[in-house]
Amino acid sequence: MATAMKRLGVYLGLVDDEDMMDAGMADGTTGQPLSHSAVGHRGGATGSPVEAVPQHSYSAGASSYQAQPSGPVRVAAEQNVVDLAAPEARHSAGVGVDPNTTIHTIHPRSYNDARRIGEEFRAGAPVIMNLTEMDDNDAKRIVDFAAGLVFAIHGSMERITKKVFLLSPANVDVRDAPAVRQARDGFFNQS
Repeated sequence: MATAMKRLGVYLGLVDDEDMMDAGMADGTTGQPLSHSAVGHRGGATGSPVEAVPQHSYSAGASSYQAQPSGPVRVAAEQNVVDLAAPEARHSAGVGVDPNTTIHTIHPRSYNDARRIGEEFRAGAPVIMNLTEMDDNDAKRIVDFAAGLVFAIHGSMERITKKVFLLSPANVDVRDAPAVRQARDGFFNQS
């Protein structure tokens, strides 16, 4: 019964053929070592390598199992591989503010202006959001939007005053930038 379940697992792709092969050799049945066919390159627009699936045959007692290839198996092309290193490793360098980088100050009047905040921040520019001209409900919605935006791009968000926030991308450090110093010194708080 256990070997039947293992075979079913191999058939469904839940268990590797090598595991089944090792289990078959442990049972005393003879099996041949797994061999892989040569990897070829498929012609066409993608040019991605294709690996042919080898045929394997297992037999245990009265029953037998034979896996047949269903077709070519695609292998990811190396140029399309994205390195998903830990965000701490990618952003640990802490690049300072570039003198050519401008800090965008945006004064949204409604929630519809959130798109402009997102576009500037996504382009890699630090953004100061001045929400003093907005009612509290829309200001909360924009702050929630900005928090999600900052979280998705691994940036940071700082409260400058009650309704003024600084959004900075992960690769930019704007702690001593002139626009930030003005905001902290009360430039936006002129009431």
